[in-house]
Amino acid sequence: MLLEVVNHVGTFSLLDPVNGRGAKLGQAEVTEGGYDWSLSADGKKVAVPSISSPNRIAVLDLLNQQKKEIEVKGWQVQSTNWAPDNQHLYIIGSSADIFAIAEVSPDTTVKTLGRLTLGREWAMFPSASPDGRYLGFILRQYNSNAFMLESN
Repeated sequence: MLLEVVNHVGTFSLLDPVNGRGAKLGQAEVTEGGYDWSLSADGKKVAVPSISSPNRIAVLDLLNQQKKEIEVKGWQVQSTNWAPDNQHLYIIGSSADIFAIAEVSPDTTVKTLGRLTLGREWAMFPSASPDGRYLGFILRQYNSNAFMLESN
């Protein structure tokens, strides 16, 4: 799969290793870096957090090139990834006064899986093990903001 980003609009296309860009599969609003989308394990759907509506996730159905939006009420979604069952999504974002990792079911019910210290930790890119038993993520911690380097 190939993603081309122009003015925060991402165009998803097939990528043929021999012929290059293939058929266009759909479009969604993405960050300028284009790093925040997730392909489902079965390769049939892409999930992308919305920039203009942070409580929404665009889901592109790649087979029939349709797009729907999932509303995650009360959340500002920053990162998302598909669960191995191709139905649930793992999200990282904020809700009320917490920064957390959560699971979103197909009916948009949200189950908080873990909380992080707001302002001291930043989680990104949740990723489940193939059996769905474990969930990993990148965690940045901001324990201090001053460093001293000795010069020779």
